Amino acid sequence: MNFSPLSRRITRISVATVLAITLSCGPAPAVTAPARAVESGTAAATEVTPKGPTFNEIARTVYIPSDAGVRYYIDVAGKNITKEGLPYAKPGTYTEDEGIAPGAPITVTAKSAGSATVLTGTTRWETTYRDRPSYSLEAGDEFNDPSALPSSQWSVYTTRAANLGNNGNTVYTPENVSVKDGNLEIRTERHCLAGSQEPSAQTVSPGGAVCPSGTRTVYTSGRINTDFIYNAPFEMDVRARMSDDVVDGLHFAAWIRNNQPYCTQAGIEKSAISELDTMEVFSQHSYTTNTSHISCTKQDDGGSGTKRDAHKLDTQIAGAWHNFKMTWDGYAIRYYLDGQLVPSSWGQTPETTSSTVGMSDEEFRATLNENPYQAIIDSLAFPTDTGWINPPRADRPFPARVDKVDYIRMSPREDVFPTGAIKSKWKESAWLGEPVTGERDAEVPGSRVQTFENGLVYWSESTGAHSVRGGIKGSYEAHGAAGGLLGLPTSDERQLKGGASQSFQGGQVHWSPSTGGHASGGAIQAHWAGQGWENGWLGYPTSDEFTGLAGGGASQTFQNGTLFWDARTGTVHPVNGAILGRYGQYQWESGKLGYPRTGEQKLRNGASQVFDGGQIHWSPSTGAHATGGAIKSYWADSGWENGWLGYPTGEESPTGDGGVRQTFQHGTVTWHRDRPITAERR
Repeated sequence: MNFSPLSRRITRISVATVLAITLSCGPAPAVTAPARAVESGTAAATEVTPKGPTFNEIARTVYIPSDAGVRYYIDVAGKNITKEGLPYAKPGTYTEDEGIAPGAPITVTAKSAGSATVLTGTTRWETTYRDRPSYSLEAGDEFNDPSALPSSQWSVYTTRAANLGNNGNTVYTPENVSVKDGNLEIRTERHCLAGSQEPSAQTVSPGGAVCPSGTRTVYTSGRINTDFIYNAPFEMDVRARMSDDVVDGLHFAAWIRNNQPYCTQAGIEKSAISELDTMEVFSQHSYTTNTSHISCTKQDDGGSGTKRDAHKLDTQIAGAWHNFKMTWDGYAIRYYLDGQLVPSSWGQTPETTSSTVGMSDEEFRATLNENPYQAIIDSLAFPTDTGWINPPRADRPFPARVDKVDYIRMSPREDVFPTGAIKSKWKESAWLGEPVTGERDAEVPGSRVQTFENGLVYWSESTGAHSVRGGIKGSYEAHGAAGGLLGLPTSDERQLKGGASQSFQGGQVHWSPSTGGHASGGAIQAHWAGQGWENGWLGYPTSDEFTGLAGGGASQTFQNGTLFWDARTGTVHPVNGAILGRYGQYQWESGKLGYPRTGEQKLRNGASQVFDGGQIHWSPSTGAHATGGAIKSYWADSGWENGWLGYPTGEESPTGDGGVRQTFQHGTVTWHRDRPITAERR
């Protein structure tokens, strides 16, 4: 047998012969007592081989058996350890409370209780316990401490074969738990027990061979757990590797449970038990399983009756490293294998929620959140009477196996479950999907916001709760969301012909598939509203408002035109079509034409529009052209487009002698600074 790194170093003491060594889980190494001479004519003395103590290095205990005719004496660094004032050690377990201490030599000596008993075999045992590291498990355990013993913050199970019953298979011993090369190792091996034997070094089946007839096959393994130190919501992250080869009946798990009792216990009819199986793998299965157990009610057959939701994902189990993760965020429990969300085994959503286990939100959350949790890591061989999985085959060899855990990490999570008015809005808006973050302060004092899969919900006492989503949400956030000019939403999204809109404290956002989402407000929005909003001739906005224009003005483009606001006059005028195109060639409001003074005016066979620095006239045959100054005045005196000149057909252009000239349908007008204006027919 290969000794576990947790097996303490045992110093052999010679009394008359060299001592044999056993593992601490079984009878300890013994000193063989010399045979006693029995005087002629006296009754023959009874020979007794002492059972010997059990040393538990991890628990720092010494167990003294009840042994007829034998007295045991415990010496710790020269001090006799007893109970109840007896000169010898009363049968039972001795702990640090009685004086067992790491670093101090411990000697246990067996002596005859009287002249009628002669001891044979081993009569003295010695060991020294190493000190366990004591680092906190608040964030989990990386198992990187150089000690071969796990942190003292882990409790390590010790059970006995005598308590297994007829069908039990696994005895937990501290010697099967060790830390090596940055991993927690749990060793599972076969023992062959005769009569009332407990597992020990002497009962290990060589090479895991089939136990001989007349012995009982059992397995030793390991189980450790923290105290109840974790508060929900949280996440648990485990990297682990199950031992090689596919063998029936082996289970390896890292899980978390709260401090409430299971309903399989006597007297427990109903309980708020919560068990979340972050890692649960079976050697003979080629998939991971994850189960959530949320509350329990005792069944007529004595079963636990937990409300549960199961998940499964195919993968190689035996001999492969994997990352297993569980998250509980106050709304849903999710399981991941190597970063992939593990789907439901029952065709439900991959998330475990109140609805998947048939509970109210309040009961579901109370069961999961109101009690502290402990983390547990264990391996076991299933009992022979488990009906849903095959136990290990006792008629086949079973070489010792080692399961490994690289780390277990525990982290708190934000509780994302909605509350109050935001919860009410979420419940009435199924399209929002699952909560992503918890409720938090929004940018406006006194307001709150929460993020969901498909949108946001904002709330304040003055505006109420309103959702924001899609293209409108994109535009809203581009404007700084609640902290920007738009402020908080004052309505939900409204469906419009060909699009949607939403009102905010500082304006509105309109959206359509072809234009996207754009905000409007102030005088420009008021003018647009007067034209029929998106149903009027302007259509949907195609840009946000452009501010900081010449003179402090602003403009905004729409599907069929642009609105310009003149800060000097407070007026808004639209410019569209060919006139808008020509206006752009003159650099809009910052060019010589300045801001529009009127909207477009319909003319015979055309249209015109007045600007600060001139006019633009348009007809289908001539296009749009601007006029200004003396040439515009001459043309006006000649009857505008209705006079003999007709519509302009070009822009003003310089002459070779310092003047300017502009062509019209029926003539040309020329201006010089120092001579009269002239016109020529053509």
